[in-house]
Amino acid sequence: MVKLFKIQLNTKVTGGIPQITPDLEALTNKSGSDFRYSGVWDKPYPANTVFTKFHLEKNSNLTDFMGFYGDFMIFSKRFYNLLCEQEIEGIQDFEVPILDGNITELFHFVHIWKPLLEDDFVDWQSSVFFKEDHGHFTYLKYKNVDDYKHSGSSPAKLFTKINSVQNNMIRFRHLLATNIFISENFKNSIIRAQITGIQFEELRLYQNGE
Repeated sequence: MVKLFKIQLNTKVTGGIPQITPDLEALTNKSGSDFRYSGVWDKPYPANTVFTKFHLEKNSNLTDFMGFYGDFMIFSKRFYNLLCEQEIEGIQDFEVPILDGNITELFHFVHIWKPLLEDDFVDWQSSVFFKEDHGHFTYLKYKNVDDYKHSGSSPAKLFTKINSVQNNMIRFRHLLATNIFISENFKNSIIRAQITGIQFEELRLYQNGE
C-alpha cells in the first residue's frame, strides 16, 4: 500500500477566510496582475509574471501555509526552504508581498506544474468510486480515465499498478487533479518543523491482494 497525503488549510488556526485579498487599486493601476483564472497548471508561468501585493484580512493570521490562490500555494519563507530541501522537479515560485498593517512580509507563491502522476497508475478494473447525495452513497466503477472524466465522483478504494511514488510532492493529471499530495516522509518533516496553517488528509493506494 502506498500512502499519500493531501495538503489542506487548517482553518482552526488561520482566523478569517480568506486570509488575504489582492490590492485591487494596484491591479487597476496595472502595477500587478491577477493570474488566478489563467488555467496554467501543467506548465510554468512566464518568468516575468508580476503579482500585485496582498493585504492580510483583519481577523486572519499569518501562517506558514496560507492555502491556495488559483494555481498557486502560498508558503512562508520557512516553509518554502523546507520544500526546497525535497528536491522536487518542476517547482516555480514568485515572491509576493503581504501587508499586515504597516508591516510587509514576503511570501512565496509556489506553482507545482510537475511532476504529474499520469492516469495509467490506476488499476481501473479494481478501483471503486462513490457519489454522495444528502447522505445517500452510490458506488461506481469506471473502465478508464475517459470513462471517469467529468463524473464528479470520488475514490472509495483506489487500486494502483505501482508500488511506490518517487517524488515527495505530486499532482494527478485528471484524477483528483485540483489537489496537491505529498509523501509520508515530507509530511513528517513538516510536522517536525512545526509548520503552521496546514493539515493532511490521507489517501491510500492499494494493490491487489490488500
